[in-house]
Amino acid sequence: MMIGGRVWRPRDTSVQIGRMSQTSIERLRDYLVQLPPQSQALLMREFERAIERGEDTTVASFVLEQLRKVVRGTDEEARPRTDDPARLLFRPLDPFLVESNFPVRPGQVRRASLLPVWQWLVRDGAPDQAREFEAALARVQETGTTSDLEPAIRKFQHAAADAICKIATPVPGGDKQRALARVGPPNVIEDLLPIGSVLQAREALDRWSCSG
Repeated sequence: MMIGGRVWRPRDTSVQIGRMSQTSIERLRDYLVQLPPQSQALLMREFERAIERGEDTTVASFVLEQLRKVVRGTDEEARPRTDDPARLLFRPLDPFLVESNFPVRPGQVRRASLLPVWQWLVRDGAPDQAREFEAALARVQETGTTSDLEPAIRKFQHAAADAICKIATPVPGGDKQRALARVGPPNVIEDLLPIGSVLQAREALDRWSCSG
C-alpha cells in the first residue's frame, strides 16, 4: 500500500507488536503525524477493512489506535466527549487497561481489544442499540443538554455487556468459534468476558470508587 509516497508494509506479528518499546511507538506516531490528512484517512479506512476481513488484525488494531490518537490529538483534548462513543462505552475499563499484547494477568484488559469489540458491537453484537446510543449522543451535541448523557451511556453499556457475555460464555454442545472469529483474533476473544463483566458491574464499580 502506498501512503504519502512511501510503501506501507505491516509485517509485524502480534509478538513483535507486544514487544514494541515506547520509542518505537513514538516513531510510529511521528510517521503518522507527518502524513497528509488524506493519507491518514486512507490508511484508517484500509486498516478498518483489514480488521473486518480478519487480516493482520493485531497489527491493524494497534496502528489504527495510534492513528486515531494522532487524528484527534491527545486523548482528552480536541474533541468533545460525545464525539467518541466507544470511549464513553468503555470508560469503566480505564483502570484495567494495559498497552501490551502479551498474555495479561487476571484483571487486566488489552487496550487494543477495545476497537475490534466496538466494531463488532456496531456491526453484529448490538447494532440497533449502538445506533440508538449514537443518536442520543448526537442529540446531546445539538442541544448542549447533558442530562440524558449518562442514562444513554448506562443503557448501552448494559446492552453491550449482554451481547458480549452471550457470545463469550461457553454453551455445552455449542460451537461459537465462527461467531467469535468475527469479533477478532484470539487476544481479543480472551478479553471479551473481562470486558463484558466490567460493563455489567459498572454501578458497583462506581459505588466502590466513590466510597474509596
